[in-house]
Amino acid sequence: MVTTRTGTRRRKTVEIPQDQYAAFIQQLELESIWLAEATVRNELGPEMPEEARIVFEPLEAEFDLIEGGFECYHEYGLQIHSDGSPVAEIMASLGVRFRSEEPMTNQLFEPFSEVNLPVNTWPFFREFVHTTLGRFGWVPFTLPAFKVGAPHDGAQHGQRETVRSRRAPSTPS
Repeated sequence: MVTTRTGTRRRKTVEIPQDQYAAFIQQLELESIWLAEATVRNELGPEMPEEARIVFEPLEAEFDLIEGGFECYHEYGLQIHSDGSPVAEIMASLGVRFRSEEPMTNQLFEPFSEVNLPVNTWPFFREFVHTTLGRFGWVPFTLPAFKVGAPHDGAQHGQRETVRSRRAPSTPS
């Protein structure tokens, strides 16, 4: 059995036979991934904080049936806090199109949105954060890998991590 939790705040367990889920995943083909929407905010300009706390939240995931498959939208949010207040925010919604002979259902989407969807979208969000930090004029940092089977509450999502500036010391001209 594949066990998953539904909803974003209050979760209940939905069970799907593992062979049914595996058969659904086996027949999927990824067709495309794109940035559907993004919002960035930088309140410090090019001056990266010396020390910051990173707060990451996976936000919403949803799907729409289309001819020959389905599309998903997966939202992520990341805040950077310094001295106890947010100084930067990066939010992104990634679209993903899958070809599928079997229709996606709400029951299948529950484990899919917890495992397979982030396996495909997380690397794109990580790269988006990395690139955006560079465009802020800050030294980019690498977000951790998505770990299938890792606890999603506290250990990975909603994680707070302290990051020290890696900016090279300025040299006199």
